[in-house]
Amino acid sequence: MRIGSLALTLLVAACQAGGVEILVYGPTDTTVPRPDDIRLYVGFGYGTPNMPLGTQAFTPSSARRGTLWTRDIDAPFDHAQPTGDHPVHFTYASRADGDLITVVAVGMNGGVATSTVVKARIPVPTDHIAVYRIGLNGAAVATPNATAVTQLELWGAARTDQTCVQAVEPNGDITYITSPGDEDCDGYLAGDKAECDDHYYKASAAPSTFGLTCLDQAPASTPPGPRACRFGGLSCDDGNPAGRIDCDIAKPYCAPSSLCDTCADQKDKTGAFDCALDPLGSGTIKALHWECLLPTVIDTATAKRKVCTVADRMSIKLPLTGLAACTGATFHGSERGDLWGTIVDIGMAKYQVSSVSSGGAGCSVLFSALTPPTDLAVFPLGGLFAADLDGTKGVAAQVVFRLAPPTGTPCPSDQVDLVCTQVGGNVAGAADAELGVCVYGT
Repeated sequence: MRIGSLALTLLVAACQAGGVEILVYGPTDTTVPRPDDIRLYVGFGYGTPNMPLGTQAFTPSSARRGTLWTRDIDAPFDHAQPTGDHPVHFTYASRADGDLITVVAVGMNGGVATSTVVKARIPVPTDHIAVYRIGLNGAAVATPNATAVTQLELWGAARTDQTCVQAVEPNGDITYITSPGDEDCDGYLAGDKAECDDHYYKASAAPSTFGLTCLDQAPASTPPGPRACRFGGLSCDDGNPAGRIDCDIAKPYCAPSSLCDTCADQKDKTGAFDCALDPLGSGTIKALHWECLLPTVIDTATAKRKVCTVADRMSIKLPLTGLAACTGATFHGSERGDLWGTIVDIGMAKYQVSSVSSGGAGCSVLFSALTPPTDLAVFPLGGLFAADLDGTKGVAAQVVFRLAPPTGTPCPSDQVDLVCTQVGGNVAGAADAELGVCVYGT
């Protein structure tokens, strides 16, 4: 909360309180318009790094991430009019020991943002006033095209609202300061049925390989035919709670029918998803799945078993024929708190999806190791693998990682591809038979 300099000085003298005073100077570049109003957006807390956020100007992207700070709920921003070349003073009292704030100062000219500066992670002392001097630099209104100056976006629930700010600096660093409980600043609070995705401004969402959260069975055709096993997820439009579907399987992410058979006794669709996430939880795996064996040897120096580090690639082949495309490969670990992603994290190892291809033999996904497995105690372990087959359907199935029996010979000296093979199911070795109704039906 901003308080006046005199009041804060008296507060310090009386109570040994502290805070920060921020002096904002106008731009020194004469080609940048002189501001007639200077705003200060202030984010409190410790910031959430590596956050993808969709705003009015930018759609969410896993490759475009910034640090998210939450503004004070009392006001969207503080502002004052500069006088000549004198700086504008903003003063903030300490809230608690260890406080940090991040500020984005914005110079306005005729109601248009023309300059800005970011000062991140400012410590707020509790026993004295710390003074920071910052100067505005030229800025451009944020667009999806990179510029040589800081890109700036002011946005909010309405098109004319400027409650929240993002600054994209020339080095690529992104700072967001947004509303508490409404991180995308679209006017819909997180957790509300009217909010589809709190990280995507006024979102319309349909299940994708990054958002599958439930497992269900549904007729595969009209009139109803054989029941197909499918994964689904949230489908909604911000501001339309009546249109929200928490488990939408309209876009078929096909699952082996034996997987629905295995998880059929779960109490709800989310419980069935949890069952599918943990292929090893019920002992014997009955559902059709893929098993990947990591080659091992006995280390002659330590007499202990180790994984051959040359097994730095592995491929999962889905023998589904006649596919037009195969894209969007993702993996979800067995822990419910994990998220879908392009990295398989197993035994302290990380395998990154490096390529996806399709053809007459089906869909093939190649993973390349970022780090080799080291913690053998975690094996066997499993999770879910998913891929898009085309723009209207996809497939998901269980994957299990095991250690192959140790060989009596040294590890191969050349790179080894780890091939994951199909195991189990209602129809031995026939993925098409278990997925065909869902994939090829209407």
